[in-house]
Amino acid sequence: MSGLAEPIVDHETEGLDMVRPKRGNRIGLKRWPRHWVRRGITVAVVLALMPVVLTFLYLPPFVHPVSTLMLKDLATFSGYDRRWVSIDDVAPALANSVIMSEDGQFCFHRGIDLGELRGVVDDALAGEMTRGASTITMQSVKNLYLWS
Repeated sequence: MSGLAEPIVDHETEGLDMVRPKRGNRIGLKRWPRHWVRRGITVAVVLALMPVVLTFLYLPPFVHPVSTLMLKDLATFSGYDRRWVSIDDVAPALANSVIMSEDGQFCFHRGIDLGELRGVVDDALAGEMTRGASTITMQSVKNLYLWS
């Protein structure tokens, strides 16, 4: 019986024939490299197609602005839970973080950041790209007078 499995008897299972393949003749060893190559190709294809699939998920017109959190809500069909809350119910840390993300110097100028304005004017006169220099106060005035 060379190359074939030999029956063995275990004393604990008395009478039940168990088949154990010979050590050098394992069936899976020849397929092992192909199995991992296929798995690697599958992973590579999935990773290559992921940007295409995500692009189509970001395209629906009813998702504005597109964000990861909104995409999660869309994918899980959970919708949006938007509720107006009193300003007293908003955590002070949240209000401060929004203010700092919009205008990091808000607490140090009086509504107009003259240093930023000077930098924008200098950049414009030098022919360089300009950036926004409006403060929260300037944006609020613009929104109140131009859009109401």
